Amino acid sequence: MLRYIYASFKAVLTVAPRSRSRATSSASSAHVSEAEESLCNSIRNPTKHDKSITPSIQSYDMCIDSTSDVANGNPGAVKLAELSARIDSLEHDLEQEQQSRVKAESEVQQLSHKLKTVQNKWKRTASELDRVLSQAQVFNPVTDEELISMARQLQYNIRGFSIQYFSEPLLRSRFGLKPNYAEYLPEHYDAYLRYPENFLLVVQSFVWHVLASEVFDRFVWAGGASEGFDNLWDHIAHARIRESQKICMTTRKLHAWRATTTGLVLDHLNESDVSINQKSKAAIMHEIQMVLNKLSKQDYKSELDSILDEAINLDKVISSQAAKISWRFLEPQDGKYARKKLLSTNEGRVVVCPAMVKRGKSNGEDFDGESVLLPRVEEFCNMTGK
Repeated sequence: MLRYIYASFKAVLTVAPRSRSRATSSASSAHVSEAEESLCNSIRNPTKHDKSITPSIQSYDMCIDSTSDVANGNPGAVKLAELSARIDSLEHDLEQEQQSRVKAESEVQQLSHKLKTVQNKWKRTASELDRVLSQAQVFNPVTDEELISMARQLQYNIRGFSIQYFSEPLLRSRFGLKPNYAEYLPEHYDAYLRYPENFLLVVQSFVWHVLASEVFDRFVWAGGASEGFDNLWDHIAHARIRESQKICMTTRKLHAWRATTTGLVLDHLNESDVSINQKSKAAIMHEIQMVLNKLSKQDYKSELDSILDEAINLDKVISSQAAKISWRFLEPQDGKYARKKLLSTNEGRVVVCPAMVKRGKSNGEDFDGESVLLPRVEEFCNMTGK
């Protein structure tokens, strides 16, 4: 291998002096000669000069480069030096840019972590604020037991009203021109009213349907504000919301608003509003009588007036709560079941009292679940005459 190195450098030493310019200084030539002689001695005596081979080669290269750089008429060497310097500069800029990028990515990660922390704190704060505000508002909370007691009393009075005035119905009970409230009669009522024992059930079902549609959530007690309150409530309460989470949140806010607005309306009722309430109730009573007068000729006006007063008062109490109260007659699957029973056994199922279902608490919390305060009551109408 040393022979190979010696032969290579001997060739270089032979060619190099010819390629250099004659303008090279004598000092540089002497320096090159010393390097050449040292390199040759190292190659001739490898045992003695092993460690000096590499320094000699490096020294020789430096001499050649130095001589070439100062040579006149050699622009390629100057251009190469400029490009080398430019590359060094770009490499330095690239290194600085990479360091800046790493630093920026680290800062972005830190800011993202801080943002998540702030968002979590904001959510907790908003939740706590809603809870504090709901507690700060006065909703006149009523216990479930009180609501159940009022609903049961209304149920009892409607049943007693039906027994007292419709146990001996008219023999001819068919409707000629149907009254407005005939739509609240149970399905197949014509078949049911052929038999006197069914009148009690039909009347109870009819009265409850009227109350659920014309009294509850209609704010009949609100006087002059009743119509506007009813229209706004009907528009918002029946808005289509698809996301379950938004449904829960919107329902809670809606009923909290209703409870607050109810308190404001009740605080400002006057004699004029009381008069409006009486007219609204009288209009409902008139439409009910247009139906029930086909089934009985007795004077039941006083008892019906009391039932309406109870229902209107119950709606006022419910409206003062931040909870949602709904009245349910038939579930979707119940209709199919009732028609099947009617066709197969000649009996039709009639809901004589709807279920009273509550969502949320009276203070506006826990709108995720429902509870049944009053179960639905059903009876079967006889259609055989036996």
